[in-house]
Amino acid sequence: MSLNWDITNCNNWEELKSDKEWGITNTLIWATMSVDMGDITESNYVEFYSRIKALEAVFGALANGPDGDYFITIQDVKKRIGLATNVSDKTTHQFFKKIEKQIKEQLANA
Repeated sequence: MSLNWDITNCNNWEELKSDKEWGITNTLIWATMSVDMGDITESNYVEFYSRIKALEAVFGALANGPDGDYFITIQDVKKRIGLATNVSDKTTHQFFKKIEKQIKEQLANA
C-alpha cells in the first residue's frame, strides 16, 4: 500500500515544499506511519509531537540536517497543521505497546 499525503491544507503549504522546509515536511510525512497518526490537526499536534519525541528518545533523531542529526521541534509540527495522509490512527496505548515491542526486539538482538 502506498503512502498518500496532502499538505495543501497547511498554511503556507508552498513554503513547506521549498528547499529549506522540504526535508522536515518529508520527514513528518513518513513519520505519520511511525507515530500511527494520519494527520496533524489543531487538536492533535501536541500528541503528534509527543509521539515524535518518544521515538527520538528511544531511536535518535528522525531527521538529518546539514550539521548532522536534527531533532523535530514543536514549531516544525505546528507549522504543518493540515498535513494529511492515508495512515490509520492508533490509540496512545497501541502506539506505546508497539514501541515497547520494538525495544524488546532490539534488546534481544543486542
